[in-house]
Amino acid sequence: MNQHREMQQMGESLDQMAQHMNRLMEHSRNMIRDEAFARDREMQREMERLREHMNEMADRMENTLQIMERIQRRLNQPAAQ
Repeated sequence: MNQHREMQQMGESLDQMAQHMNRLMEHSRNMIRDEAFARDREMQREMERLREHMNEMADRMENTLQIMERIQRRLNQPAAQ
């Protein structure tokens, strides 16, 4: 079915997004560990805002996955007659 294929492609795209987000979060953690960073309070505040924003994005991605799982289950149900 076309719907199943579309859901599979959406899942693959979401997986790629999650991988990119993980790399982004790792880069930001590396930046925060830098000593020069520790001396710049404004930069610390900005990085904290970035961290909060990324956490919100991760939460939304988790919600998206849950919605997709519900849709997938529904697609796998026999058609109502």
